Amino acid sequence: MTIYRGAREKRKSDIVKVEARAKLVKLALQVVKEKKYIFKFKKHLLENVAKFVEDAEAATLREAILCDGLELQKKSAHVVVSGFYKSKTYSAIIDEWILDNPNCVINKVRRRHGSDAKLRLECSELSNECARLSSDLIEAQDRLVGFENNPGKIAPSCLMDELHNAYFAVDALIGEFGAFLKINAGGVILDNVLQRNLIPMTVIKGYLEWKKREIKGDTIR
Repeated sequence: MTIYRGAREKRKSDIVKVEARAKLVKLALQVVKEKKYIFKFKKHLLENVAKFVEDAEAATLREAILCDGLELQKKSAHVVVSGFYKSKTYSAIIDEWILDNPNCVINKVRRRHGSDAKLRLECSELSNECARLSSDLIEAQDRLVGFENNPGKIAPSCLMDELHNAYFAVDALIGEFGAFLKINAGGVILDNVLQRNLIPMTVIKGYLEWKKREIKGDTIR
């Protein structure tokens, strides 16, 4: 499977940005807990978190620019509350935190199942990790195919090591999150009612062949 390189790099960059902002969201919530803030509505909590994240990202950008000796020409992104509602990752983090710290928000929607937020957070983090591994696999496989399609070139051993390392990472992920995943004709999917495809078969096929060849005796669901 070959995709536009720019799109792949943007996807990897997006994952890094989401994970970096997720860390700031968790830090903002930790500050709320330590200072024992109480909010009337969830929206007010999110406004506090958004302000914290925006200030932190602006400070990081200023620090990076000062280190490079450049003028401040680019502003950090404005963080809006609606973005937290729309993002599966951020909303899951915040909902789980509210469950663990119920006194911080006075008026909140009561969920029928307290484990819902935790499950959504786990699925969101798993989805991000699968997207990262999928991107790494595609990149390594595409580079290898480039050598295979050119008879005059031999793929360096480091490239094969890179691909095998990607396979080991996928193998470890499946081993750790086997309760949430299954493999079918479509690829690696979430083993729940959503049946979300995390890594397509066109990407995971090479791993499955490697698994049969290199780790005999192990079985995959």
